[in-house]
Amino acid sequence: MTTTGPTTFRAKHVVPIEGAPIENGAVEVVDGRITAVGPAGPIASPHAVDFGECVLLPGFVNAHTHLELTTYADQLPTGDLWDWIPALVRQRALTGQFAREQDGIRRGAALALQAGTTTLADISRQHTAWPILCETPLRCVCFAELLCFAAEPARTIDELAEKVRATRTDARRSVGIAPHAPYSVTPRQLRDCVAWARRERLPLTMHVAETPEERQYIETGTGRLYELLAAGGFVEKNPPPRQPLFEYLAASGLFDGPALLAHVNDVSDAELDRLSRSACTVVYCPRAHRFFGHAAHRFRDMLARGINVCLGTDSLASNASLSILDEMRFLHREYPDLDVHTLLEMGTRRGARGLCMEAHIGTLAPGKRADFVVVPLHPKGSARPLVNVLESASQPLAVAIDGETFAVHAS
Repeated sequence: MTTTGPTTFRAKHVVPIEGAPIENGAVEVVDGRITAVGPAGPIASPHAVDFGECVLLPGFVNAHTHLELTTYADQLPTGDLWDWIPALVRQRALTGQFAREQDGIRRGAALALQAGTTTLADISRQHTAWPILCETPLRCVCFAELLCFAAEPARTIDELAEKVRATRTDARRSVGIAPHAPYSVTPRQLRDCVAWARRERLPLTMHVAETPEERQYIETGTGRLYELLAAGGFVEKNPPPRQPLFEYLAASGLFDGPALLAHVNDVSDAELDRLSRSACTVVYCPRAHRFFGHAAHRFRDMLARGINVCLGTDSLASNASLSILDEMRFLHREYPDLDVHTLLEMGTRRGARGLCMEAHIGTLAPGKRADFVVVPLHPKGSARPLVNVLESASQPLAVAIDGETFAVHAS
């Protein structure tokens, strides 16, 4: 539903993040922006939408996903990442998979919207997702990926630049660059990507410290990852630097400005301290983390050090859904002592901050874009609105982006 003129959206509870939950609250929207947030009584507009016994929350931000892998749902082995990646490569090499992946992007985008996502950061191997995402209402950062030993572009900085230049952007869609991982781009490529991102103010993301095998390869040039890369003839294209992982990353300038670091599963106290002095954001993908059987993630240590930690889903090739709400519910079950407002921030404001979009999205406040999600209250659940949402199985009833509302599930 698209509205014209001032419109008031009401709900039993409004949770703006910037301030306490508001019982019988309302959000007023004009031309896609929020103009007022508060108790419903004083906010009156010519048009009103009353969602009734629901909680109105900021739209969820999925800060790390690969929508093109939607087509591989339930097709790859649970467990070790270094078994999963070769299996994925074999699947992607099959005839006709490219067209299936394009269909998967459409389906994944629809599933994300249905789950209450209003903004997502998507990484595409050949940067083919953005034309499809431009057809959706989602707010997106479309990351073009660089992988130096890939069979298809982008494999060089020039190929990456060509793909970025060809990207059509608009008010909801922007472009970013994604050097894949420390072992899959050359030191020069990583330095060039970082310098380019800083110069052009482009979003930058990278898979970092995902497994101990990654560290072993970078630091010693040995181990299972070495064996996999050597078997493919890739070590010659990008020899291991043989220096401490975070020293290698620091030398590229990665920690000198904003960057989204995906996963960061294998990290020391000293490295956490180094991250805490940077402007980097860590994207934690809880259920994908469990899928791969990684050791317990140190996200709470990161939060305690002031590191910005947000949430992503990764892909349906390693997860059961593309729902940030499901990620938050998973963490609420696993860590019941974790503050629920911090948890909500990880799925909203912190993701917006990591994408350098906090001035526009991530909370409900006057001047921000009217991106929100509406979740029904469980009638026998907690009186605390966030706890009620996290402990129920209710699916979003409606999602709004720029004040344009979409009914995503029947009430």
